[in-house]
Amino acid sequence: MELDFSKLEGLSYRGIDGDKARAEKDKLIERGFTLVEGEKTPFDVPPAKAGNNTAPTQQGRLNRKFTGIDGSRNYRAMYRAACDFHEQHNPPTESPEYWERTAIEIAEVSRSFNNDPFIKGLLCAIYEELGREYKLIAKA
Repeated sequence: MELDFSKLEGLSYRGIDGDKARAEKDKLIERGFTLVEGEKTPFDVPPAKAGNNTAPTQQGRLNRKFTGIDGSRNYRAMYRAACDFHEQHNPPTESPEYWERTAIEIAEVSRSFNNDPFIKGLLCAIYEELGREYKLIAKA
């Protein structure tokens, strides 16, 4: 007696009509994707209304606070402060006053975030980058 597996094929392609759609599903499965029935995806969201340039998922991401686990760290503010500092001090100059002012302002920015280790790391990386830029300028 032989087993009939023809009904199983019908289950695996439930909701997929046509040979082309079945072949596409097979290719996705071969590439490691798994199709999960009944799950919502970003593609299931209705299109944005005319005049609204921001998708609903982006609005939630932009409005969500970017904080540490305990909520005390505001990473977005730290990134913004570090970026502002970098923009203000780039490109570096040869004058000793430039480097003194840069060091003083690094300390001020760090203190404004209670010398959080994260902001200190960002500012140190920026200071090193300014040093690399200065060496390139000095060689030229």
